[in-house]
Amino acid sequence: DGTASLGEVEPSYDGNMLAFSVSLSGSDWRSIHVLDLVSLEEIPGSCDWARYTSIAWKKDGSGFYYCRYPAVDEDKTAEERGTSTAEVKNQMVYFHQVGSSQEQDRLIYEDPDHRLEFSAHHN
Repeated sequence: DGTASLGEVEPSYDGNMLAFSVSLSGSDWRSIHVLDLVSLEEIPGSCDWARYTSIAWKKDGSGFYYCRYPAVDEDKTAEERGTSTAEVKNQMVYFHQVGSSQEQDRLIYEDPDHRLEFSAHHN
């Protein structure tokens, strides 16, 4: 339907970057993006398949932790995924290095034998 909503918003510790998530067409699926607050430019390398997540920056600002699921309905557009009834399971915790592609994200934790949901927080 062309709508977009802002989800999670988390500034880096030094205040130079802002990680934020966007969902399209009322979907629970979110894509996480990073904005350089000095240049006001978006940094390449979004993270897709995030859902029910938070964002936790590493203290040095090199990247952040987030939760995502395996890709589902890849043949559908982002707008069509908003009405998807595909089963969602096996949430995983990843680390995303700022400026890298999601394919390079490091898997931190998963438990495929149990249907768990995680949340990334910083202390």
